[in-house]
Amino acid sequence: MSDRNTQNAGGDLPQPQPSKPARLIVDTDAHYYENPRAFGQYLDEPWRTRLERWTGLYYAPIAAASRTHDVHLGGRMKRKELGLPVTDCRDGVLEIMDYLGVDVTVLLPGMLLGIAEITDKRRAVNLCHGFIEHMLNETVDPARGVYTLIVASTQSPPDAADLIDRYAAHEGVCGVAMMTDAPFLPFGDNYYVPIYEACVRNKLPLVLHSGYGGPEGHESGYGLQTYVENHIAFVFNNMRQMTSIIFQGIPERFPELKLIFQEAGVFYVPLMMFRLDSEYSMRRSEVPWLKKPPSEYIKSFYFGSQPLERVPQERYLKYIFEMMDAERTLLFATDWPHSDFDAPVVLERLSFLSEAAKARILGGNACQVLRFAPKGPLAPAEPAPSMANTVVGGD
Repeated sequence: MSDRNTQNAGGDLPQPQPSKPARLIVDTDAHYYENPRAFGQYLDEPWRTRLERWTGLYYAPIAAASRTHDVHLGGRMKRKELGLPVTDCRDGVLEIMDYLGVDVTVLLPGMLLGIAEITDKRRAVNLCHGFIEHMLNETVDPARGVYTLIVASTQSPPDAADLIDRYAAHEGVCGVAMMTDAPFLPFGDNYYVPIYEACVRNKLPLVLHSGYGGPEGHESGYGLQTYVENHIAFVFNNMRQMTSIIFQGIPERFPELKLIFQEAGVFYVPLMMFRLDSEYSMRRSEVPWLKKPPSEYIKSFYFGSQPLERVPQERYLKYIFEMMDAERTLLFATDWPHSDFDAPVVLERLSFLSEAAKARILGGNACQVLRFAPKGPLAPAEPAPSMANTVVGGD
């Protein structure tokens, strides 16, 4: 188990810290920046040739939207200066895991974070297929704690369901992911039922990961003119999808489906609980299929911790954690290598959490909801040698 205590976001190198109790640390949301050309060999034509011929100049690769905003603020957001590798191979992933002090990591593709904005269905389906092939052949390693998710193309749920059925049995797969940022139809719509059925059929949780299109992206922040404004869309995206999922009865129709909302922080969770309850109390006749208030469904969901909001007083976080029952529902996530990443210390330093609560949030809850193989960092502890047949004091 890891006992490192790495410094938080902003790119500071880790500093020596007081020793902490050894505990399993699971990063439930890290991003893999695959080399487009290496990734291309797993695609069908014409996408394979187009990626192989990509020069890196003038235009983005076929998996990414073309964006003009300055994400790195003219170089103020630094990572290269730390001497750390880009997570584009297994060795790079393992080195970053060691740097962050995590035992298990769940990887999502950097190139596919904006896939929900792609309108070409064939390309979206092919990219999702190519990504999982690439990850399973070249990157995942359950024996060393490296896992991935099957990305479901919202452009074609039947094809996404086929992809889930095809790869779900691989021990390096711990769940399914859908991006919440751009789909025209919200996730409570019957259109997505094949994906939900496939998750339940294969006993895999569904990660609803907020995406980001920037000021030019076609998602809930569209029209906001700067990066700092549009970044709030991460929260808007998850709020929109959560509202649709609950009021259209997805938890009632698929009670075995485990849902994880990622990359929107935590303060929006109680807001959604109480606002949706208020709406439900006045208009419950519109949704007769619900059997309990929305907040009760939300309490059955899981939530990634990143980006944990920076507050002037720790007690504000304490109230949020109490309202959302964070000890049971919160999953630690770094969001590495993005500039607002969180290291384990953001949770380890919270004085209101007991050591048992920290252990659950940093790793225990993830083991309850994600499907991990019982090997490597997650191998069952070997039982202590039995003393039953030991002769004490014998010659």
